[in-house]
Amino acid sequence: MKNEYLKTEFFFFENFEKLKRMVKESDECNSKTHKENTHLSGVLQANEKLINQQLDEIANIKLQFQEADIENERINMKLNNSSYDSFVLQHIVPKPIGKNKAGEDFYSDGTGVGYHNVPPPM
Repeated sequence: MKNEYLKTEFFFFENFEKLKRMVKESDECNSKTHKENTHLSGVLQANEKLINQQLDEIANIKLQFQEADIENERINMKLNNSSYDSFVLQHIVPKPIGKNKAGEDFYSDGTGVGYHNVPPPM
Protein backbone atom coordinates (compact mmCIF):
# COMPACT_ATOMS: atom_id res chain seq x y z
CA MET A 1 0.00 0.00 0.00
CA LYS A 2 2.85 2.30 0.78
CA ASN A 3 4.30 1.48 -2.60
CA GLU A 4 1.06 2.47 -4.34
CA TYR A 5 0.91 5.63 -2.31
CA LEU A 6 4.46 6.54 -3.46
CA LYS A 7 3.56 5.78 -7.08
CA THR A 8 0.49 7.99 -6.84
CA GLU A 9 2.45 10.75 -5.14
CA PHE A 10 5.17 10.52 -7.78
CA PHE A 11 2.51 10.59 -10.50
CA PHE A 12 0.95 13.74 -8.99
CA PHE A 13 4.37 15.31 -8.52
CA GLU A 14 5.28 14.66 -12.18
CA ASN A 15 1.98 16.08 -13.39
CA PHE A 16 2.33 19.05 -11.04
CA GLU A 17 5.84 19.74 -12.42
CA LYS A 18 4.56 19.46 -16.00
CA LEU A 19 1.72 21.81 -15.18
CA LYS A 20 4.11 24.26 -13.51
CA ARG A 21 6.39 24.18 -16.60
CA MET A 22 3.43 24.75 -18.89
CA VAL A 23 2.22 27.69 -16.80
CA LYS A 24 5.73 29.18 -16.79
CA GLU A 25 6.04 28.78 -20.59
CA SER A 26 2.58 30.24 -21.05
CA ASP A 27 3.48 33.23 -18.84
CA GLU A 28 6.69 33.80 -20.85
CA CYS A 29 4.74 33.56 -24.09
CA ASN A 30 2.13 36.01 -22.75
CA SER A 31 4.88 38.38 -21.65
CA LYS A 32 6.50 38.29 -25.11
CA THR A 33 3.12 38.79 -26.77
CA HIS A 34 2.36 41.75 -24.49
CA LYS A 35 5.74 43.35 -25.30
CA GLU A 36 5.17 42.81 -29.03
CA ASN A 37 1.66 44.26 -28.80
CA THR A 38 2.97 47.31 -26.96
CA HIS A 39 5.72 47.80 -29.55
CA LEU A 40 3.35 47.32 -32.49
CA SER A 41 0.85 49.70 -30.93
CA GLY A 42 3.58 52.37 -30.76
CA VAL A 43 4.57 51.68 -34.37
CA LEU A 44 0.93 51.90 -35.44
CA GLN A 45 0.48 55.24 -33.67
CA ALA A 46 3.65 56.62 -35.26
CA ASN A 47 2.48 55.48 -38.71
CA GLU A 48 -0.96 56.99 -38.16
CA LYS A 49 0.64 60.28 -37.13
CA LEU A 50 2.88 60.24 -40.21
CA ILE A 51 -0.07 59.46 -42.49
CA ASN A 52 -2.09 62.30 -40.95
CA GLN A 53 0.82 64.71 -41.48
CA GLN A 54 1.10 63.62 -45.10
CA LEU A 55 -2.66 64.04 -45.59
CA ASP A 56 -2.39 67.56 -44.13
CA GLU A 57 0.49 68.32 -46.52
CA ILE A 58 -1.56 67.03 -49.45
CA ALA A 59 -4.51 69.21 -48.40
CA ASN A 60 -2.22 72.26 -48.12
CA ILE A 61 -0.70 71.57 -51.53
CA LYS A 62 -4.17 71.20 -53.05
CA LEU A 63 -5.18 74.50 -51.46
CA GLN A 64 -2.04 76.20 -52.80
CA PHE A 65 -2.75 74.73 -56.23
CA GLN A 66 -6.31 76.05 -56.15
CA GLU A 67 -5.07 79.48 -55.05
CA ALA A 68 -2.48 79.46 -57.85
CA ASP A 69 -5.18 78.42 -60.31
CA ILE A 70 -7.40 81.30 -59.17
CA GLU A 71 -4.47 83.72 -59.39
CA ASN A 72 -3.67 82.41 -62.88
CA GLU A 73 -7.26 82.97 -63.95
CA ARG A 74 -7.18 86.50 -62.52
CA ILE A 75 -3.95 87.27 -64.40
CA ASN A 76 -5.39 85.85 -67.62
CA MET A 77 -8.44 88.09 -67.24
CA LYS A 78 -6.16 91.11 -66.70
CA LEU A 79 -4.13 90.14 -69.77
CA ASN A 80 -7.29 89.89 -71.84
CA ASN A 81 -8.37 93.32 -70.60
CA SER A 82 -4.91 94.79 -71.18
CA SER A 83 -4.82 93.45 -74.75
CA TYR A 84 -8.09 95.29 -75.38
CA ASP A 85 -6.64 98.41 -73.71
CA SER A 86 -3.50 98.05 -75.81
CA PHE A 87 -5.62 97.87 -78.96
CA VAL A 88 -7.43 101.08 -77.95
CA LEU A 89 -4.17 102.86 -77.03
CA GLN A 90 -2.55 101.92 -80.33
CA HIS A 91 -5.30 103.78 -82.12
CA ILE A 92 -5.07 106.83 -79.84
CA VAL A 93 -1.29 107.25 -79.43
CA PRO A 94 0.58 107.88 -82.66
CA LYS A 95 3.14 105.33 -83.79
CA PRO A 96 6.66 106.44 -84.63
CA ILE A 97 7.43 106.43 -88.35
CA GLY A 98 11.19 106.65 -88.02
CA LYS A 99 14.12 108.17 -86.12
CA ASN A 100 15.60 111.67 -86.32
CA LYS A 101 19.31 112.58 -86.32
CA ALA A 102 19.52 112.39 -82.51
CA GLY A 103 18.16 108.83 -82.58
CA GLU A 104 14.78 109.79 -81.16
CA ASP A 105 11.54 108.40 -82.49
CA PHE A 106 9.92 110.63 -85.14
CA TYR A 107 6.15 110.74 -85.41
CA SER A 108 3.98 111.62 -88.39
CA ASP A 109 3.07 115.03 -86.91
CA GLY A 110 6.77 115.99 -86.83
CA THR A 111 7.00 116.49 -83.09
CA GLY A 112 9.63 113.89 -82.27
CA VAL A 113 9.28 112.21 -78.89
CA GLY A 114 6.19 114.20 -78.08
CA TYR A 115 7.55 116.39 -75.27
CA HIS A 116 7.51 119.55 -77.36
CA ASN A 117 3.83 120.21 -76.66
CA VAL A 118 4.34 120.30 -72.88
CA PRO A 119 4.59 123.83 -71.38
CA PRO A 120 7.85 124.69 -69.57
CA PRO A 121 7.99 124.21 -65.80
CA MET A 122 7.12 127.19 -63.62
